[in-house]
Amino acid sequence: MGEQSIKLETAQGAAVEHKVKLPERWIKGFLQVQAVHRQAQPRFELDRLTAGQLLMQIPASASKTPLFLVPRRHKPEILHRQPVGKDGFIAVNDGQRLRLLHTVLPDLKTLRVYQTEATGASLWVADTGTAQFTLGLSGAAAHGFSGDGDALRQLSAVDADEADLALARAAVASLNHFSIADLAQHQDLALPYATEIVDRLAQQGVLGFDRDRDLYFYRQLPFMLGDRYQPDRLKGSQALLAKQAVDVEHCEWRNGELIANGWVRGESGYYPVTLRVDAQGYLQEGHCTCPWIDQHELRRGPCKHLLALRFVAEQTG
Repeated sequence: MGEQSIKLETAQGAAVEHKVKLPERWIKGFLQVQAVHRQAQPRFELDRLTAGQLLMQIPASASKTPLFLVPRRHKPEILHRQPVGKDGFIAVNDGQRLRLLHTVLPDLKTLRVYQTEATGASLWVADTGTAQFTLGLSGAAAHGFSGDGDALRQLSAVDADEADLALARAAVASLNHFSIADLAQHQDLALPYATEIVDRLAQQGVLGFDRDRDLYFYRQLPFMLGDRYQPDRLKGSQALLAKQAVDVEHCEWRNGELIANGWVRGESGYYPVTLRVDAQGYLQEGHCTCPWIDQHELRRGPCKHLLALRFVAEQTG
């Protein structure tokens, strides 16, 4: 992080990577990656031969049509049309991005595939035995992780105390690799509150998440946005709260889940909003009649109206 370049040299040759200035949208994307990784579920584990056969099915042309990874007998197969009447397949938009894995095929031992159904993102972990390379593909190459908004699904009305955040920030640097339960025990925090602390630190660019090991890790981003960075939709929801623009019609906790509906007065309409947050604090279902949800549904995260209703409902309930 402090050097101008890194040089790797072997008997076959040398490679130099020079420092580059990260665009702002990359920084925003890093803040979303940990949220996407945390929700990703394992789908396939392939040996070297099967992974090689699979990747060779990807056309060399720069086609942006989606690919569909479908389970067939003992190994998956890539199709170029969505299968009918089948479950368990993975859709990869802009599928040519998978060709990046060709460079690690000679050293590959195992390829593990994870997917986040909510956004369509997928993770491809190439394990060589001595190192791991993780290729994360956003729902579409056009907007990347910065536009997926998955971290917004996990934000709650709980406002982490600044002193607790400062103590946790020092703790994660020493823990280095840890689970939320590890941090909760280390800092003597309730598990839901420790989850909120972790999400806040990740939003500040302090933590990443390793899906393959199911652990958070400490890493300090070269932050350009400031520790108080907030996504536009989060700022929009807070503006709605300041205007008292949320009217909750129904709110209840059922088996640890929050279920609520109501109305939110937006800039150009009065929107009916419904949501369901699971027991882990993840927004599983949400509907709003605003243009954002009408266009994207929840594939790119909640709108500001859904966020505002959630925050009010959590405090009301």
